[in-house]
Amino acid sequence: MLNNREQSIIEENPAPDISVSNENLIAAKFTSAGVKRYENTLQAYSKELFAKAVCYGDIEQSENYDREVTEKHVRLAAEKMGQFIDQKETPTYLIYIQAFEYICSIAVGVGASNTAKDWGMWLLFIAGVLGLSLFFIRQIKKNQYNGQ
Repeated sequence: MLNNREQSIIEENPAPDISVSNENLIAAKFTSAGVKRYENTLQAYSKELFAKAVCYGDIEQSENYDREVTEKHVRLAAEKMGQFIDQKETPTYLIYIQAFEYICSIAVGVGASNTAKDWGMWLLFIAGVLGLSLFFIRQIKKNQYNGQ
């Protein structure tokens, strides 16, 4: 998705057109809708890659020189775009687990303030163990979900 700066770059300097040979796609048994989607996706990717590479060129541009988009800028743009391809949305239950971690940390504080009383020691111990357990569970599930 293009931000405002990238959109203005595309308006100032239209991205080059990409043409696709339909014969290869048809030979690979793409349907007509599949061919169309492939072409549209390739065009959109090309447009975004162009804009992001130009932005990286602008960032490293010296004051008295024209913009220069190098191989490094194109590679950085492609890497930045690739970071979001397989990124999945965080499951809702992980957010609830994190909220309970915060509640446990408050309970630990209350328990620590009342260690002279029996219930304070129990609250400190139970909330501490539960909070740490929830933290470890959330980290493990988050890493499994993101495929790490």
